[in-house]
Amino acid sequence: METYQVIVENHPSSEDMHLLSEQLYAYNVARVGIDDGRDLAVFLRDSQGRLVGGLHGWTWAGMAYIAIFWITAELRGQGYGRHILLAAEQEAQSRGC
Repeated sequence: METYQVIVENHPSSEDMHLLSEQLYAYNVARVGIDDGRDLAVFLRDSQGRLVGGLHGWTWAGMAYIAIFWITAELRGQGYGRHILLAAEQEAQSRGC
């Protein structure tokens, strides 16, 4: 008989995290029958192309979800976050959310 272990990992591999995400998505698609899931990312970059803020999430089945939203401390309170969220909202709406 197979045995299983529950293991807490402080630094999970990107491969394991990707597998979790893909398997959950496959399960949800099988249950709901909708397979229009896509990553959603909006980035704020400086003139040298360095990432100074942004968000990451997904859209699926008419829903939009934001998992990560960050802006460097120097740029907070200046309206950049509002612009990032507005861009994400507009993209989500264009995807039917």
